[in-house]
Amino acid sequence: MAEKSVSCVICLYVTDNTTYRFGGKILDYINNNFTEHKSIKNTGEIFEYSVESEECDRKILEIIENILNKNYKPSQILVLFDYTCSLISKIQSALIKYGIHQKIWTENNEIIDGLWDINNFLMSQSDFFRAKIIQGPFIFLKEPDFFNLCQNKEQFREFKKEFFEQIINNANNATQTLDFLLSQQIFCTEINKLLLQELYKYSMNFISFSDFIFNIPESIKITSPGLNFSTVHSAKGLESDIVVVIKYPKKKENLHLNLSPFFFFQNSKIAFTDEILNQQKKMKNETIKNLNYVAATRAKE
Repeated sequence: MAEKSVSCVICLYVTDNTTYRFGGKILDYINNNFTEHKSIKNTGEIFEYSVESEECDRKILEIIENILNKNYKPSQILVLFDYTCSLISKIQSALIKYGIHQKIWTENNEIIDGLWDINNFLMSQSDFFRAKIIQGPFIFLKEPDFFNLCQNKEQFREFKKEFFEQIINNANNATQTLDFLLSQQIFCTEINKLLLQELYKYSMNFISFSDFIFNIPESIKITSPGLNFSTVHSAKGLESDIVVVIKYPKKKENLHLNLSPFFFFQNSKIAFTDEILNQQKKMKNETIKNLNYVAATRAKE
């Protein structure tokens, strides 16, 4: 019996961490803070600014305008931010005149939350969701006006009666509902108005408002040509001539662990708790370091 011939391919990958994307001071920064790289490029600059949060949008607008004055195009600029950054909507609104291209995550978005309140109101007709809509982005009644309104139940239910009647009448037509909301003088940022316009287009795929709201994807693309925005989490694989990284400080978080099963073992409780806390802290620091590395290595110039 003849032996079977066997084909064997051995792949040997040799990595020397040579980069063709960045060089100069960017390379120095990467090598000093992360892992050693080589580069064939000599150019690359890094500028750092420290600014108060209330001045952040003004400062970034100033930085972007200075870059554009050096004959760069908005499409050559990538703005990176952490998904928890509460300033990003304000920053995007300041930069809206230069266009915008990004994915907007629908979780914890004020417009999406407002649409869910409308759906919950349509399902229940409850005063609770009526109140949330009145305080939400489509009406936005501030305090103390909202408090005073709630003192009289009849007055509360008559407030913006035409708005709620229109919402109820359009319950079986998602597109008409979104069209109506777009026609309102709503309180929201420019970026959220763009989001609502994209949602209006998306609503055409559904009949009822309920069908539409239950099928909203986890992200919506805003494709007005211009500046590129991305969370650092989504930036892997991206590159740009100019990268602006917004590093927004987070409040210290309390780490809550369910250690009740170990309370019986008094002698080992403290050591176990310290071990777990240190492990969690190490993992968190490693995640932050990885994200900072991704952000820093996106820039070509």
